[in-house]
Amino acid sequence: MTCDCRANIEAALTEQHKKREPEATGHGARLEGYATAINFTTGDVVTRPGMPYKVSALHVAKTTGRESVKSKKGNMLFNFCPFCGGSLKAEVAP
Repeated sequence: MTCDCRANIEAALTEQHKKREPEATGHGARLEGYATAINFTTGDVVTRPGMPYKVSALHVAKTTGRESVKSKKGNMLFNFCPFCGGSLKAEVAP
């Protein structure tokens, strides 16, 4: 990625957690909205920020006329940082 927003935010969250829980040890924070995927163009395994989504719609059955809600879930990956708006380049996952 071209920005370090993830690392900065995780570090700030860790520091806040340390202040709120000073008696504990091994503090850490990790943003969980990042996905690891295969870049089929280069063959690299990359990490990109993303967000789950859910879509739904009311459908009418052709045979019975009954209405029912059908939904699907998926994930979208960002080409731009959701925090600073900077363009993201594929980051090869460790």
